[in-house]
Amino acid sequence: MSGWVIAGIIAGALILLSFTPFSVVVRSEGTTDSTRVWLWIGFLRFDLLTRLTKPKKPKKKAEKEKPEEDKPDRASALRRYVQGFDDIKTLASLLTRLLKRALRVFRIGKLRLFLTVATNDAAGTALWFGRANIAAGTLLPLLYQYLRIRNDRIRIDADFQRDKTLVSLHLRVTTTPAALFLLAAYAVFALLGYILPRRLRSTAAKPDVPVNQT
Repeated sequence: MSGWVIAGIIAGALILLSFTPFSVVVRSEGTTDSTRVWLWIGFLRFDLLTRLTKPKKPKKKAEKEKPEEDKPDRASALRRYVQGFDDIKTLASLLTRLLKRALRVFRIGKLRLFLTVATNDAAGTALWFGRANIAAGTLLPLLYQYLRIRNDRIRIDADFQRDKTLVSLHLRVTTTPAALFLLAAYAVFALLGYILPRRLRSTAAKPDVPVNQT
């Protein structure tokens, strides 16, 4: 095969991989032992929670530690790009746009949330049941506004016979590498559009250093 054919096969494989959906699936019955997290890439499944909780080897202590004087002054670097209310307002607007776009990148393929409120006494159960419904009524409209949810079922109940709240969750979040790449590219250009003008402003504001004459 010629080099062009090989390059075309590699490019096609990369394009196919970039549009291959991958999902993170979480299932829990309210206890740590019952929680399961999987990563699905196409039809392949990986037990993500087992890999994350795998014991790590202890790191060797470094012989010498860097003095604190070598660390950069983050506060002065932040003041370089955030000066005044206008910069704070612009940065807040930028971060809000990035957050909204990031939330739209992910799709909730399945959402099952069953909450059974229970406490030691009936009055406490009724109180927390009301608070749970108020929180759900406030947060769910925002959830549906900024996230793509296709298959959901949320139920909140109260059980006056139990003394412990039960939570059952089944969540599937899906996206593609292409969508994440476009999000990263948008974030980079948006941040550069904010940083570069302020860096030029900071450079122009520095006084000229006089040259010593001999």
